[in-house]
Amino acid sequence: MTAVAKAFVSLLLLVGLWIEYSHLRSGDVDEFVTFLPALYIFGVLAVGVFRDATRERWYQVALWVGMTVWGVVEYLFGGGWWELALVAVGLMMLGSVGYEYLQTRE
Repeated sequence: MTAVAKAFVSLLLLVGLWIEYSHLRSGDVDEFVTFLPALYIFGVLAVGVFRDATRERWYQVALWVGMTVWGVVEYLFGGGWWELALVAVGLMMLGSVGYEYLQTRE
């Protein structure tokens, strides 16, 4: 990956950590909990970019599980159609990764 991508992902992770810290410090538990999956996604993204593993199956599974969990958590905390769409896309992409795995295994 390029240095620009690594810098962007690093900045994204740092901003995410700062946001989560500010939620924790303010005592806003709902916001802290709903942002945890996003922080997980930022971490997975950083690991994938820095290890140049964005095409690896483990990375794709970790990313789409995170997106699905994020959608479920947001929906449970009062979300609507957007969050359900996020869950649906995450599940479809997990299915796609699983299907690709089954096809290459044979």
